[in-house]
Amino acid sequence: MSGGSSTSGSTASDSKGASATAGSSPGLSSTAPEAANSTALATRPLEVGGKVSAPVPIYAPDPPYSEKARVVKYSGSLVLALVVDGNGGVIDARDTRPLGLGLDENAIATVRTWKFRPATRDGVPVNVRLNVEVTFRIR
Repeated sequence: MSGGSSTSGSTASDSKGASATAGSSPGLSSTAPEAANSTALATRPLEVGGKVSAPVPIYAPDPPYSEKARVVKYSGSLVLALVVDGNGGVIDARDTRPLGLGLDENAIATVRTWKFRPATRDGVPVNVRLNVEVTFRIR
């Protein structure tokens, strides 16, 4: 088995058999109106693009295979919708395209440990939404 993680251009690999790719949702841009309250802007998740930079992964281990999936040699990809906060932590991870056999749960639990250099808007860290595709494959 082999795998790797690729998130916004960074790549790492290990022997877990999973890989992940993160990026902003294609074709989406920030539609958040300008607000007088900068605190509201700092907490509302924005879309990457325009003045909003993408978060850069600094710690993104691959999720482990579940024993059920390993036994039946199950492979595939799932997509998680994440919110990365202004401190670079994952504050929300939801399964938008499930895979099953315990792989979804492993992916969500692992992705919640990921750390990023935060996204910024005009040099100020902001919360952003992005999708991550996690691929499990046994070789």
